Amino acid sequence: MHFFNPPVRMDLVEVISGAHSAEETTDMVADLAESMGKTPVHVQKDEPGFIVNRVLVPLMNEAAWLVDSEEATVEEVDSTTKYGIGLPMGAFELADQVGIDVGYYVLEYMNEVLGEAYEPAPLLAERVDAGDLGKKTGAGFYDYGPDATGADVPGDQVQEAISDQLVAVMANEVAGLIGEDVASADAIDQAVKLGAGYPEGPVAMADDRGVDHLLETLRDRHSATGAARYEPHPYLEEVAADGGFRDPAADESEADSFENIGVTVTDRVGHIELDRPHRMNTINGDLLDELATAVEQFNANDDVRAILLTGAGDRAFSAGADVQSMAAGGADPLNGVELSRHGQSTFAKLEESPKPVIAGIDGYCLGGGMELATCADFRLASDRSQIGQPEHDLGLLPGWGGTQRLANIVGEGRAKEIIFTADQYDPDTLADYGFINEVVASDEIHERAFAFAENLAGGPPIAQKYTKRAIHAGRESEDAGLEVEAQAFGQLMNTDDLMEGVTAFVGDREPEFEGNWPSKTGLEASSAEVGPLSIRETGSAVDEQHHNSQVITTSWQLGDNHITCRHKATHRSYVPGRSLLTPATDITRKTGWIKT
Repeated sequence: MHFFNPPVRMDLVEVISGAHSAEETTDMVADLAESMGKTPVHVQKDEPGFIVNRVLVPLMNEAAWLVDSEEATVEEVDSTTKYGIGLPMGAFELADQVGIDVGYYVLEYMNEVLGEAYEPAPLLAERVDAGDLGKKTGAGFYDYGPDATGADVPGDQVQEAISDQLVAVMANEVAGLIGEDVASADAIDQAVKLGAGYPEGPVAMADDRGVDHLLETLRDRHSATGAARYEPHPYLEEVAADGGFRDPAADESEADSFENIGVTVTDRVGHIELDRPHRMNTINGDLLDELATAVEQFNANDDVRAILLTGAGDRAFSAGADVQSMAAGGADPLNGVELSRHGQSTFAKLEESPKPVIAGIDGYCLGGGMELATCADFRLASDRSQIGQPEHDLGLLPGWGGTQRLANIVGEGRAKEIIFTADQYDPDTLADYGFINEVVASDEIHERAFAFAENLAGGPPIAQKYTKRAIHAGRESEDAGLEVEAQAFGQLMNTDDLMEGVTAFVGDREPEFEGNWPSKTGLEASSAEVGPLSIRETGSAVDEQHHNSQVITTSWQLGDNHITCRHKATHRSYVPGRSLLTPATDITRKTGWIKT
């Protein structure tokens, strides 16, 4: 059993099978971990670094090599890992926190056992030799002296090339773990999320970025440097040919295994229904586990474009935590801490989902139920709903993120009012507070919530994902949020959705977004490269009395990419010498495309 430090706070236990371990033995060890309130993850072979350190330590090493080779600075790497990739801490910030020597000695062992791909970067050896081991010695990659600011990671130095390189190295490690039967993809993602606090696992991150793109990044680096750490693992090549590590259809087939929630997919909306109506959909540990699994499945399924949360029955969205199951743990403070962290980590999956999340509230939405709704991006409530945080009436506080997320939505003053009074609020009042987006008649709430979700499911998936990321980054620092926004805006200029959006805009139709990045022949130019073309508007003069039509052809351009639109105009809309389109200045400001 490999416990993560500090064991009283960390949920993860890696259960490692030895060469002669019986299945009954590993099952017993996993049961023991669960009896301690931990989450066991099975490691099928006793390999250096097991799962989490096998992923994190080479990532830290690659960060150090980038600085050693003067391809990046410490600030650029940490800005990229924290605000570009979205990891909880910068690579060097984490090394300082854990202790540079810890990672360095793990690398030395990996280098000895696994080969030269794990050769420690000279920068790490220099820090260890100097005794600058990070926070515990007062200095590392950052200064932790009495007057120092510590790890002050900038939010405005994100570099896409650094991001690709680091994620590519991580994907290669993942391929090695899976290809050599050390761990499954699900085990890897679960272990890294629990052990390192990643918002999504490295398998999901690799699939999201495109395994073929990451493979090409490694090949380019290996060709340029000859370094063994860039040599693609054979399994990565195999996965790239298959389109990714995971098959979303396989995940979807597991949906029937849930007991506490109902999971369906209809018209690109993934629907999660809390299904304990006999208990007013109260939330226990099993429901939290199933909810986490369902959200992960939906996140990995490209056919799901929005997530809808509702409660079964006609009494409650959710009346909160299952008090009886909570009481079964006794009054042990450590059990309370673990219960809080369990709910926090599960609800965070919803908040951090790259897809729009909608809560359809009908009836009671109290305590943990309100905290669950708070994780959604949008909240619709029936006019009969009662919503509140009654924890203070029990001598408790909202323990599943409510003290933090609620203030982000309604402001600190209103959040304190809602929590301190422990009152139940009607939805109109909470709409005034900014918590509820829309109040609906009780007999219309389910139909309206689904229609709302279906509409969002038709939006541009990549833009939606990046918008959520930018807004969330801005909670910690406006500068960081603005930098994530700028980086995202630049990336979105290179999507097929932009082409579709502009084509639909100028063609006066609804866009059909697919969430695709372009092929090599797709959009690659920027608005700064726009060159002149001639506008062509053809057709005969308009006969207003006979309502004759006129065909107008208009060309638009961004770089070498062109859209030609044909419109049929009548006397009611056509003015000779002008296009039917929005004035060029407006469409240019909105899209970057100009009429030529």
